[in-house]
Amino acid sequence: MEGNFAPDTSPAARIRRRMYDHPGRSHGVQPDVVRSNVLRRYPGFIPADVVYGSGPGFAETYFSDDPGAPYNPNRYFGRDTVELRRNLPQPEQEGVLKGELLHFMPRNPKFSAARDGFMGSLSQRQLSILRDIYKNHVKRFGEDRGFDKWLEYTGKDMLVRGYLSPDRNDEFRPFYEPQNKPFLEDMMRVISGG
Repeated sequence: MEGNFAPDTSPAARIRRRMYDHPGRSHGVQPDVVRSNVLRRYPGFIPADVVYGSGPGFAETYFSDDPGAPYNPNRYFGRDTVELRRNLPQPEQEGVLKGELLHFMPRNPKFSAARDGFMGSLSQRQLSILRDIYKNHVKRFGEDRGFDKWLEYTGKDMLVRGYLSPDRNDEFRPFYEPQNKPFLEDMMRVISGG
């Protein structure tokens, strides 16, 4: 509604204002600018709220319907939200956001079909690695979701992100096998708007 501007008092708006008031933590960039830049480059992404916050890691994704794990409850329950957490320059914030937005993409039927194909193409070696990662999450972080739920909300997305939006070290690259690549490239086409 043009001309009807009520102040936004939502928790997300308070976080945005607090981060903008402390530009050293956000490099003076509003999260909406970071979000707009990523969605312009990758128009196939499903949009989510983007806020600045604090905590371990570079970012955290909160699904509207997931209460979260005991060590990381969903404080944005009811809204798909990405919380950027580190003081990074804008290009790096955009890279982190790209990786986090991948978590919501299974809602896109084409992306979901490619992701399902990818998961179906995993070898026994790859499945064994996933189970080891899950056990580590149980031991180190108190993960209490069963393996299947963890795989749905964390494991699958971790693998997809490792290929489509790798971190600086590209540490997941050795995980992928030739039979996985057609499905991963299909997912890249979807987020690119194709």
